[in-house]
Amino acid sequence: MGTLDSWQILPLIEKYFGLSGKPVALAGYEDINFRLSCDEGKSYVVKLTEGVRMVDFHISQVHILEKLHHNYENAPFPQPVKSSNGNNYEVVRIDDREFVLRVFTWLEGDLFAKCVRTRELYTDLGMVLGKMNKILLKVEPGLLNDRYYEWDLQNASLTKPLIKYITNPVNRRMAQYFFQQFEIFIAPVLPHLRKGIIHADANDYNLLVQENKISGLIDFGDSVYSQVINELAIALTYALMGMEDPVDWAKNVVTGYHKELPLEEKELDILYYLIGTRLAVSIAHSALSGSQRPENEYLVISEKPAVDLLHKWIEINPNQFADAVKEACGFKRPRSGVPEEILTKRESYVNPSLSISYETPIQMVKAAFQYMYSSDGKTYLDCVNNICHVGHNHPDIVEAACRQMATLNTNTRYLYDELSNYAMMLAGKFPEPLNVVYFVNSGSEAGDLAQQIVREVTGQKNMMVVKHAYHGNTLAGIDASPYKHDGKGGHGRPGHIYKLDIPDGYRGRYRYDDPEAGRKYAEEADIVIRQINNADEGLGAFCCESIIGCGGQVVLPAGYLKNIYASVRKAGGLCIADEVQVGFGRTGHAFWGFELQEVVPDIVVIGKPMGNGHPLAAVVTTAEIADRFNTGMEFFSSFGGNPVSCVIGKAVLEVIEDENLQDHALKTGEAFRNMLQELQQRYPVIGDVRGYGLFIGVELIEDDEKTPATSLAKQVIEAMKEKQILLTTDGLHNNVLKIKPPMPFDISNAERVVSELDKVLSEYR
Repeated sequence: MGTLDSWQILPLIEKYFGLSGKPVALAGYEDINFRLSCDEGKSYVVKLTEGVRMVDFHISQVHILEKLHHNYENAPFPQPVKSSNGNNYEVVRIDDREFVLRVFTWLEGDLFAKCVRTRELYTDLGMVLGKMNKILLKVEPGLLNDRYYEWDLQNASLTKPLIKYITNPVNRRMAQYFFQQFEIFIAPVLPHLRKGIIHADANDYNLLVQENKISGLIDFGDSVYSQVINELAIALTYALMGMEDPVDWAKNVVTGYHKELPLEEKELDILYYLIGTRLAVSIAHSALSGSQRPENEYLVISEKPAVDLLHKWIEINPNQFADAVKEACGFKRPRSGVPEEILTKRESYVNPSLSISYETPIQMVKAAFQYMYSSDGKTYLDCVNNICHVGHNHPDIVEAACRQMATLNTNTRYLYDELSNYAMMLAGKFPEPLNVVYFVNSGSEAGDLAQQIVREVTGQKNMMVVKHAYHGNTLAGIDASPYKHDGKGGHGRPGHIYKLDIPDGYRGRYRYDDPEAGRKYAEEADIVIRQINNADEGLGAFCCESIIGCGGQVVLPAGYLKNIYASVRKAGGLCIADEVQVGFGRTGHAFWGFELQEVVPDIVVIGKPMGNGHPLAAVVTTAEIADRFNTGMEFFSSFGGNPVSCVIGKAVLEVIEDENLQDHALKTGEAFRNMLQELQQRYPVIGDVRGYGLFIGVELIEDDEKTPATSLAKQVIEAMKEKQILLTTDGLHNNVLKIKPPMPFDISNAERVVSELDKVLSEYR
């Protein structure tokens, strides 16, 4: 808008309002504001708004203030001053620019932003707002009913396009999440809630405080006819910034508001998301304003505390917040544990071999990024769900899926751009000559297809795998998975499967300090190949994870795959890299785990993180192998490669790139391992800390003989669950803590995990 000097406005104030004195510029968002201190000791606020298109709304604001002063005893609101013409405003010209000039009484008090926070003050804030809204509920909205305003919380979606100005990818992701939650869950509810005139901007720079009470609420320029609950949501958004326990402080404001204007349960049900949305609106506007007018500090003054609160807000379970504010209003809705009927129904109708985590199961009702929300109001930090690779409910993935589902979903017998575009993009992530993609629905199905390709191309079905490996739950997958066929209910090794020792640098024959460990472990493959050849048979393939997951998060020693691949290819076999758990940038150092070993497989199996929770997997191989597999028998998967799956997969790749998640995994994982290794120095029970990026294993032992601490590991998992951190175990003895969180997992999350693990281990010292 630009600025004006005091010498330009003094004559106008004196001419139209008969006031003279010393004007001092005040901060403002859209208006140009001055404080006018008069000789008789009185002060006034002078407002100039460029353009006359908003005159009708200025009149409405005056009408609101007059109603409040008439019905609110000792009203803590500015009073409009009439001009010498008897008007509440005057239209003036300055430098060929037209302004609306208004004058209001000055209210004394300290800015809420700079005052000492007390619970009594927060309760009083709620009471002032509740009393004001109760009065305004009876006031006809008039022209405000037609105001379509982007700062009106019911119109929050108008601000969504501005998230592109948020440069920090984490902040942008969270803002986008709340906009999406608003559109899906909140916007359809708003038309059914009570409406009235609201101030709509009770922020910490519009509130004044004297003697631990609200002495003033100024600037009614954002007044709108909107849902009444939006008033409370906006005020809480600013009041909770910088507060250590925002839920607890919110209760004080809600209690005061409810005392003056009783709230309804359905309003409180959505208050959490309204606050999150207002934070997103505020941050998006600050980002835009910061890019356009970096010299105006007022425009971005709330950005950092808003961002800080947004990070806290995503950690709060929406149910917890709703329960807390409802309890503050006298509504009793206790939540405790998992309803018994859920367990009973599951046991009656669901496959009993489908296991449940933890001694006392958790009922999850929602999730966001690295956090999961349970039905009893707890927020869990997810350290194991590598399937939701770019984060639970990432808004880009949700939006891509919804848009495509509403457009087209069919099978690969038809032409559509999504299939070829995604295949090209995915193939571009692989080194040559890996450039042919087969889309399927799960890692298990992909592993099964890989075996089909091997048998057709080599004419052999014999396979080498690593002990305790897991490669899928199909019949062929179980055959190739010692984790399955040697485990409970398994029927032992099939004749065509040959097992190699886990190349474990901590517990195996050759240790980390042996630079030749990789080559030495690989020599076992030569022995097995000779056994197969001596039986007048041939080797079909060697299949191995690039970091061994179920076997205990075991990092392969340098040179292991390079040596084995050479032996396998010499014997006429194919080399399969299982990247189902390892791939898509999780290691940080490389996009695919096999790249850590400086090899290029013949076949790569991918899944899990590929669709961020959507069933999507693939086999990637060379054109030569694909040609040899193309015998005339059709390959077809009803759902593999459908348009919805393809756009989701493409969105995952784009998010990894846009949010630089591979580098994030590298830096976060390195810091995390360093913290765990420091913990290891104090707790001998931690035998080993290993991994790359956000693929980490912590092996627990009982003594110097490395006796597996299986029982302790289980206790640790349960204890960490009580601290609302989700972990699980892996390894031959289930004594390795498995850490493979969603990729948004950050260093503060790692610090929390290590801190709580420290407390748990100290109890078992």
